[in-house]
Amino acid sequence: MSHPPAPWRLRGDAAILLAPVRLTATRAVRLPPGLTLVGVSGWTVGGVLLARYDETATLPYHELIVFSGLARPAGSARVAAIVSHLYVDSEASLAGGRAIWGLPKELADFGWSPARVTVRQAGRTLLDARIRRRRGIRAPLPLLAPALGTLDGTPAVAVGRGILRGGPALARLEVPAESPFARLGLQGARLGVAGSGLDLHFPAPRG
Repeated sequence: MSHPPAPWRLRGDAAILLAPVRLTATRAVRLPPGLTLVGVSGWTVGGVLLARYDETATLPYHELIVFSGLARPAGSARVAAIVSHLYVDSEASLAGGRAIWGLPKELADFGWSPARVTVRQAGRTLLDARIRRRRGIRAPLPLLAPALGTLDGTPAVAVGRGILRGGPALARLEVPAESPFARLGLQGARLGVAGSGLDLHFPAPRG
């Protein structure tokens, strides 16, 4: 499957939700060698990004990114979010994500509305998110999104930059026990931001 070259422009709707993750759960995820996990008192920061990219983006598709924690590659001062699980509904996005960024993209089905997003794969639910957005608040929020993938067995960091026009959001995440990322403990009430004005420039990784 062919795919567009980097950089990609990601435009559309998005919700970014944060959750504390135990470092023991992060270590249980397959990680590239040479990472130093970043956390405090046995905990790190993880979460999810739910996005629907529209026709003005490089590719139109839906996406669920699961972050299992923060880490610093060997020899680098840059801290990035570990992308441990990633689901899309576009074969071109899957091919590009794996080839360019070394991200573990898989295909899944998405049910999407402003208040609820459900992600399923082979008939099983991976994540069900009910999202409440704060009314009346809509501002251009700057985004700096360093994401960590794995290329040829080594860490690869790409840094997305852009804005999200939106505001505070509260979501209730349901992650069934059979979901591949259930061990991360992301379920429950989670705070974050959500909006319909995402515009993110995502370049190729620096290595």
